[in-house]
Amino acid sequence: MNRICVIGCGYVGLVSGVGLAEFHNEILCTDTDSVRIENLKKMIMPFSEPGLLKLVKKNSDMGRLSFVNDIKPMLINCDAVMIAVQTPQSVDGSADLSYLMVAASEIAKHIKKAVVVIIKSTVPIGTAKKVKKLINSILADRDVGFSVEVVSNPEFLQEGSAVDTFLNPDRIVLGCKDGGVASKLMEEIYTIPAAAGVPIIKCSNETAETIKYASNAFLAMKISYINQMALLCEKTGADIKTVAKALGSDARINPKFLNPGPGYGGSCFPKDTRALVKMGEIHGLDLSMIRAAYESNAVHKTILAEKAVRILKENGGKTLAVWGLSFKAGSSDMRNSPVLDILPVIIKGGIKIKAYDPEAMDGAKIHLAKYMDDIELCKTQEDTLSNSDALMILTEWECFKKANLTETAFRLNKKILLDYRNIYDAAEAEKTGFLYYGVGR
Repeated sequence: MNRICVIGCGYVGLVSGVGLAEFHNEILCTDTDSVRIENLKKMIMPFSEPGLLKLVKKNSDMGRLSFVNDIKPMLINCDAVMIAVQTPQSVDGSADLSYLMVAASEIAKHIKKAVVVIIKSTVPIGTAKKVKKLINSILADRDVGFSVEVVSNPEFLQEGSAVDTFLNPDRIVLGCKDGGVASKLMEEIYTIPAAAGVPIIKCSNETAETIKYASNAFLAMKISYINQMALLCEKTGADIKTVAKALGSDARINPKFLNPGPGYGGSCFPKDTRALVKMGEIHGLDLSMIRAAYESNAVHKTILAEKAVRILKENGGKTLAVWGLSFKAGSSDMRNSPVLDILPVIIKGGIKIKAYDPEAMDGAKIHLAKYMDDIELCKTQEDTLSNSDALMILTEWECFKKANLTETAFRLNKKILLDYRNIYDAAEAEKTGFLYYGVGR
């Protein structure tokens, strides 16, 4: 059993740590946030993610997963150290590596033997080489007589199904020298998924780092593309759901990420597309397609917000019920949620908001704090409908899909439905008395 220290108990670090424990590795997780560590010891999760608590409890009880405050003792006898700290977006769009470099320095100061350093965080191309240089430079100053190898092992987690996507990945990318000590250790760490037939892609550090950015940028472009097609469908009278179904039926295209909506959000796509464009600029390249994707995403949210204001005002509406605040169903994450761009435009248009989300209400108090004079956070989805003129769907939670449309329409003053996730059948909604407006329909 390999002993791995995971630095960072945020979204990536915690899910990766418990996933590696499930793969029969001994995992010790640490974080600079001591309150978070103490809560994790008590089985209090820092965010909502299906199946996470159950897996943390299981592996903790089996002795394969533990949480510690002090990083120094845990570095002494580990075989590998995984860095899973945040790399937030800087003002110029580049990734801020300060947290990563601090973690690398701590590793170099306290390890007593050669270990494999695994970078799980999303980092600019060339970061692994810089980390290796920094750590080995400090080790040389310590005159310890050993050095480290650095592996780029990017994550491809999908919030809302992160545990499942870690345990059953489409592929595992290992940026390390094939046949070396690091390569052999990584093969041992991922023995279980490899035995199940999961492809292991071995490549250079730079290639692995590029794969992560290229994957996220491609998916962001795909979402922006289908949203632009949806706007075209609204102008021409075509139906985007049928268009998307036909596109997805083409084996070369694939149906995933072809669902039109209010735009992409979350912690990855907005940050990673901008970071990739910045990397292109550094190398004298204009990655125009990727830049167009995030510019289009911003415009799309404004278009949908202005559409909502126009429809309410045309029908004498003054109050809008909003179902969904997190950036996607299954997650409490409000980072870069479309809500954060859409609701301010609607409020500026003179419309009051009554909002509800099954998981993101605490986050809403923080992320929407400056708009609270115009937003009422409700205890249930039904409470939002009282004295509201219209309903807007911004997140595709199951509880919203299962809502009784007849009862929902009855509760609304103007019976206007802005289905910005296209979760309802337009004809069925109109039968219940709704004025129905989807995206691209």
